[in-house]
Parts: sequence; C-alpha cells; structure tokens
Amino acid sequence: MGRLAIRRVEYFGDIYSFVSPDLPDGLVIIEGSNGSGKTTFADLIYFGLGGSVKKFTKKGSEQHKEIREDSNNWVRLTFEINGERYYATRRFDAPEDVLVASHSTERVDVYPITRREGRVIFSDWLLDALGIRNVTLFLGTYRGKLNFTDIMRLVYHDQDPDPSRVFKKADNENFVSDSRDFRRAIFEILIGRASEAYYETLGELKLAQANLTQRQGAIDAYSSAVGRASRGASKEKNVNADFLKKEIGERENQVERLEQTRQQLRQAAPNAPAGESALLDLRQRLASSETAIAETEQRANESRAEKIRLRALEEQLVDEVVRIQKIIHAHETLALFSPDTCPCCLSKVDRAKDHCICGRSVVESDYQRFFYSSDEYLRILKSKQKNVETVREAVQACDSELAELAELIEKHRNTASGVRKNMERWAGTGGSYGTELQRVDDELVEVRVTLERLHGQLALEVERDKLEEQANAARLQVERLQQRARALEVAAQEDRAGKVAQFDKIYTALMRQTLKDVRFARLDSDYEPVLNEAEYREASSNVTRRLMYFVTLLQMSLEDKDLPFPRFLLVDTPETAGIDLENLSRAISKLSDVLREASTAAQVILTTGDGKYPTELKGLRHITLTDHQRLLVRAAVNPDGSEA
Repeated sequence: MGRLAIRRVEYFGDIYSFVSPDLPDGLVIIEGSNGSGKTTFADLIYFGLGGSVKKFTKKGSEQHKEIREDSNNWVRLTFEINGERYYATRRFDAPEDVLVASHSTERVDVYPITRREGRVIFSDWLLDALGIRNVTLFLGTYRGKLNFTDIMRLVYHDQDPDPSRVFKKADNENFVSDSRDFRRAIFEILIGRASEAYYETLGELKLAQANLTQRQGAIDAYSSAVGRASRGASKEKNVNADFLKKEIGERENQVERLEQTRQQLRQAAPNAPAGESALLDLRQRLASSETAIAETEQRANESRAEKIRLRALEEQLVDEVVRIQKIIHAHETLALFSPDTCPCCLSKVDRAKDHCICGRSVVESDYQRFFYSSDEYLRILKSKQKNVETVREAVQACDSELAELAELIEKHRNTASGVRKNMERWAGTGGSYGTELQRVDDELVEVRVTLERLHGQLALEVERDKLEEQANAARLQVERLQQRARALEVAAQEDRAGKVAQFDKIYTALMRQTLKDVRFARLDSDYEPVLNEAEYREASSNVTRRLMYFVTLLQMSLEDKDLPFPRFLLVDTPETAGIDLENLSRAISKLSDVLREASTAAQVILTTGDGKYPTELKGLRHITLTDHQRLLVRAAVNPDGSEA
C-alpha cells in the first residue's frame, strides 16, 4: 500500500525562516531544549498536510508568537508517496487552500482544505495517492467523508499532556468526531482492506437508502397530484398509462368520426344561411374556451397537490422544532446520559458488544446514539426553524398561484358563457340541418375537452411510471448493497479478529520489553489498550502505553504491506506524565528496533528533549535546537532579495 515520507520542511516569512536538511528513511531525531521549536517542527508538518493547528490561528488562545506576528509566511513540505516526490505549500494568511506540485510531471494543482460540493479537496488527493479509500461514514445523525486528518489521529503522536488517551484529539472535537464508533472506524480502516471495503459499502448503502426514500416520496406526491387532476372524471381515476393510451386512441377515433360526420352534413346541407359562418366561429371559440378551462383547472389541481405536500412537510418540521425545544429544555434541566451510562445511578456501564445497557441484544452498527450540547441543539433548532420559514414561503407562493388561476378560470368561464349566449341567437338556423350540426359540434367540443384532460393525466402517469422505475432501481440497489454489506461484514469481522490478535501479540511483546511489570496487553472492544487486565498503574506508564500503540501499528504495516497504514509516524516529544529517562529510552529504542528489523522502508520523525533518547541513536540526530539556535531564525534576506 501507499507509503508517506517527509523529505524537507521549509518555513518562509518576512521576518523568520527555516529550512531543514534532507530527511532520510528510518528514524529521524529532532533534538532540542524546551521552547526551542521541537513541537513547532511537528506542527509545521501537520499543518502542511492539511491539519488545523490552533496556535497558528489568530483565534487561538495560545498563539505562536513568531508565526502570528510574521507576515507573508508559508510552509512548504517536500514529501514522497510511493517514491513519487511532491511539494505542498500552504499559507498562514490563506490556510483554506494547499498548492501541490509534482516533481516528475511538473503539474501544479490547488486543493481546498474544507470539503466543498463537487470539488476534490487536499485530503481526498492524499488518501487517493496513499491508496486509502475515501469512505463516507454514517454514524448516528452524522454523515461525512473520512479525512486524512482523521487518519493522522493514529499517525501523529502529538505532545498530549494526558497520554491516557491514545488517539490524537480531532481538529474539530465534538461528540461525533470523538465518539467510540468514529474512533473504531478509523482503527478498523487502518488495519485492514476488508474493513475499508465494508465501510465503503456501508456508506453506499446509506446513500442508496436515502435515495430510495426520496424516490418513494416523489411517487406519493405524484399519486396525489394524479388523483386531484382526475377529480370529476372518476372513470379515468387510478388508470395506468397503457389504459389511458388506449382510451385516448378511442377518443381520437371518435373525433375523427365526428369531423367526418360534420363534413358530410355540410356537403349535404342546403345553402347555408348568412349566420352559419358566425355560428361556426362561435363554436370554435367555445371549444377553445372549454379547453382553456380544463388546462387551467389541471394546473390548479397540481398547485393544490403541491400545497398539501408542503403543509404536511411544514407540520413535520414544526413537530421536529417542538421536539428539539423539549430536548434542549430537558438537557438544560436534567442533563442527558451517554450511551454507556446507567440512567438510574449515573454510573458508567461496561456494555457488552452487540448488547444494549439493559442487556437486550442489538445490532452494534445500529446502536448509534449521540448526545449533543445545548449549542449544537440550538444550531439544529435554528436550521429547522429556517426550514419552516422556507416551507411557509412556498405555501404562500402556492396560494398566490391558486388565486391567479382561479381568476383565470373565472375569466374563461365568463368567455364561454358569453359565447353560448351569442350562439342562442342562431338557434334553429338551417332547420334540421342546423340542429344536427349543432349536436355534432357540441359532442366534438365535449370529446376534445375529455381528450385534453386524458392527455394531461397521461403525462402525469408517464412521469409516475418513470418515478416507479427509478424507485424500483433504487430498491434493487439497496437490496444488492445490503447483501454485499452483510457478506463484507462477515469478512471484515474475520479479518479484524485476525488483525486484533496480531496487534495483541506485537503490543504485548513491546510492552513487556519496555515496562518490567507488564505481563499481558490487549485491546478492548473499543480498541483501547488494556494492561494486565486493567489493574491500576502509575500515570507515567501511559506514555509507554500510548507510544507502543503507534509503534505496533507501524510494525504491522511493515509486516503486511497490504495494510492501509502509511508506514510513517510523527512523534512529538513523548516525555510527559513524569516518565523517567530509563523507561523513555527503552520506549524510543523500540522505534529504532522495529525500523531496523523491517524488510521494507519506513520513516519515523521523532522530536525529543536534550539527551532524552538512547545514546546509541545519536547518529540518527538530524536537527539540534538550543536556546541560541532555535527553529525559526530571522530571515537573512527579505522576499524581494534585499538584506534584512
């Protein structure tokens, strides 16, 4: 699978600059005293790869003084993916885009950081280049694509003051991004192709189900419109397109026969009186008015159907607004529980996999409950209220259209009434000939009006048939994806079981070699590490516990090249929580051991304090930072070439 390696890190601004030496494969050590820029070096890499670093933003509570006070500043990473060299440039004053240049093709592209409809973002490009599927995750009410920064939560071992948590914090941490299901998905995708394919299919299934629901809703709306359009013509109600076509054919034949009869009457008639021409014109005007009335009534029926659908949607949205308001009140008054909290005693419950808190069996993938803060519920409430306003505006538009159509219908009816009164002046013209001709003309008008209505109903039925076909295709797609998801879920479970067993074996060996009182280590159901069956340990052991977790993933990817893990680690200053130098040195030595024993290339970039690593690894030190030789130094020349 894909392999990532950082070759050079560069920073340029009007005041400060930094250019790293070329960074090789293997273990790359960045040594420095506190405050000299070790963490800044790691953050520059993470920022260049699309991550969000709060201290680099103007809104951050702890701003990076040199970078925030600098101007026209940017970071450029030279990196390789599968041996192909690229350059990524990201500006601090315009961090929403990344410029990517290919060394071999000299092609230059600009990718946005934030996902935009229809555009490939920088994360998509990185994941595709690394051979990691860009899957869509559906977790509870959340729907979103997996980003490269999500993957980095198990690739970037940041300087977390609380090493008890293994995963790096999400850039935008909330109840979804830090939920157990989201973390489980990240881990499962990184350790196996089977899980990757399962999550991809699961995302396709959710989209297909949403599409099916939308298609079925469109059919219901059209069915209502067809029913209203056929009001007053019960004979044609609920008739499919084939029967409507047959009836239209019969009506057209009837029109043809009536026109032939009328033609014969005119040929056999005595000399037509002077009023025949005027009577013929009036009859044509009457037919035109009747047809216009039928067409306008059909439009009015369609508008009424749309209004009914909008009213139903309005009621549904109002109900949702009321429910959310009640939830906010309950949340503020009583507080909500987490999925693993007993609602009676408020104690944390060790819920068994595939079981509810009450003990009832559930499908784990369907056990998706998330709880939001008041702010998040307020945002949802405002969105729903805005939707209600939009629907009400649409209802008002329907009312306006119905009023206009009603006036138009009345106008056509008045015209038809006036025509009929004028026709009465010519009643009896031509004797029996005139009476028979009038009967034929009246019947012809009636048939044409019916024919026009049938054509309108046929158009609706044809459209409904299309919707039925689309819904059926969507239904078949859902069924196919459900079958595929079930098969992939079984394969993914088997694959995960094997990978977790492999992880436990490697992790146990690493922990036994780095902490003397560890006898056994394993992953729990949330893929969190458990030492010696969760017996109490001092806080400093969490440093080794977390670091060896990352090292285990790296070793697994070196032993199995099919794993999506990018064979790269970025480890920033792991000496936290009071870990002693001896234990820290043993843990860091494992990084070197794993890389040295591997048969394939990989890269680990480690920032650490002065001498806080095994002395035998000093040859792997590539950058040394001190109080007098900090990471960011004042630029020797300005960007315009003049001396600083």
